[in-house]
Amino acid sequence: MKTYIWKYPTTDKKQNTTKPKKDNPTGYDEEKNMDSIFTFLKSNYPLPSNYEFRDYHTKNKLITYPFYYHGEPSEANGTADFFILPKTATEMNATIKMEILVVIEIKQPLLSLDNYVPQIIIETISSNSHSRYPVLGVLTNLVDGWKLYWSNKTFPITFGYCTLRDERNFSKAITCLSTIFSPTLNIPETLIKNEIIAPNDEENTPKKHEENKGEQVENKEGEKNDNNDISANPNKKPKTSTPTTTATTPTTTTKQHSFNSQIDLWGDIANLDDIPLDNESEKRMLMDYKTKFLIENILVPLFKDNS
Repeated sequence: MKTYIWKYPTTDKKQNTTKPKKDNPTGYDEEKNMDSIFTFLKSNYPLPSNYEFRDYHTKNKLITYPFYYHGEPSEANGTADFFILPKTATEMNATIKMEILVVIEIKQPLLSLDNYVPQIIIETISSNSHSRYPVLGVLTNLVDGWKLYWSNKTFPITFGYCTLRDERNFSKAITCLSTIFSPTLNIPETLIKNEIIAPNDEENTPKKHEENKGEQVENKEGEKNDNNDISANPNKKPKTSTPTTTATTPTTTTKQHSFNSQIDLWGDIANLDDIPLDNESEKRMLMDYKTKFLIENILVPLFKDNS
């Protein structure tokens, strides 16, 4: 099983290193790991000759998504860390957006991936809305957490996600999808066919499948949601927790790969991610609000035209 070895921050002039503690997870410097993570991805997940990984974590406003907030037109904009694109795609933003196949968001291992679910959802939906391909979103720390997200490009609109329990299935997903990328690719069907995720039905629940298989959920407006549905109950702890607030004055985020909107909503979200909270109830309240904002302002409008 392949895992990335995160570089620890230096503590003095002699370049000694100190492993960050759980009560100080920001001890890791994501930015200083980006070059080696990019090399790790290219070395451990070989792609067909016509596709490649690209590092766009500093390419601000690469992907955008319009939405309404309190009746006013708004726009989320930003980028993710890494992408998979055809080698023929030029470096122009318009071309990049049309050719996105996979969008990858990396988080350091001492942070909870659940706290960044709204971020990868908006990155996946934004990329999918621009690209001529169905886009796979990946949220991972490259150590012990791999989450996949996808949305289809035809009606009725659905949004699906799964948590993989084994890095080998992450590798298998990248391998099988990269060999059949096309505008008509059915991502969940391909993942199920290759036994990367379990079918979501009563007779084949994830618990009845091998431990290394993922759990998948797809949501259609008007259908009954199961326990993992991100829009069923924003106060539930599984799979969709993360922070947010609104802002009336511009804010500056230290994370170049976090979303900022023209009305600074996402900028505030990014800043709040870095604020240590005193207790679990404060964290829960903040994560519930961020999830609620995503559902009400992004997901519900996305599904509104379903028949």
